[in-house]
Amino acid sequence: MAPMTNTQSHDDGCLSQEEYHWLTLRAKGGFGMTMTCASHVQANGQGFPGQLGIFDDKHLEGHLRLVSGIQAHQSLAVIQLHHAGIRSPKELIKGSPVGPSAHIKTGARAMTTKEVIELREAFVEAAIRAKKCGYNGVEIHGAHGYILAQFLSAEYNQRNDEYGGSMTNRFRIIIEIIDGIRHQCGAEFMIGLRLSPERYGIQLEEIKERKKELELLLLKTSISVVEDIENIRQHLKVERWLVAGGSWGTTLAILYGIK
Repeated sequence: MAPMTNTQSHDDGCLSQEEYHWLTLRAKGGFGMTMTCASHVQANGQGFPGQLGIFDDKHLEGHLRLVSGIQAHQSLAVIQLHHAGIRSPKELIKGSPVGPSAHIKTGARAMTTKEVIELREAFVEAAIRAKKCGYNGVEIHGAHGYILAQFLSAEYNQRNDEYGGSMTNRFRIIIEIIDGIRHQCGAEFMIGLRLSPERYGIQLEEIKERKKELELLLLKTSISVVEDIENIRQHLKVERWLVAGGSWGTTLAILYGIK
């Protein structure tokens, strides 16, 4: 089951009984993989009320319970890692949102290079927490105009350091997050990447140009980004496979190879 915005968690990001009930019922219903809603990796990355958090150890108890409840129904448990960036509402995070560059409409300020590195590490640390709780894997949310999509966009990313400017630099944070999670969580831990290859200031041709690099990187982590669903069986030899898509414009499919 793909991630859904169900707005059922407590204000501090801890799991509620309502959210536990919602997700475990989906697993009980027969989904081979059950994903959480987008779960923010930093407090200032909250994107909506009632969002499930994984930015602090206080969230571990709820995630341990949730994973156990999902896996009890033979469903894989996967958490989606998220930061809303400039789309974080001021009233929700009680401060100015942050992004790769300042954004007048939202009042967001530009992140320092140090803060970008802290963001990268927050994604990795969230994945480490997820593994400790027993999740089978994570999906990195790089779509829908949230912070990683903002870094990919030449329109929203006006930085002049190693995380802005060229297409290679704008992709850098995603590549480093994937590498960091793989290094910390091991070869058997699943890593997915969700992308919006157009809209939100992202150019389809740029994403297509980077497609092969992303394929090679993700193949090293047992997951392939593919465009043609009919070629899935030939692309990876797996015993079970699931495809996650999306409806927000053109979306790359994500194949999770479970070997």
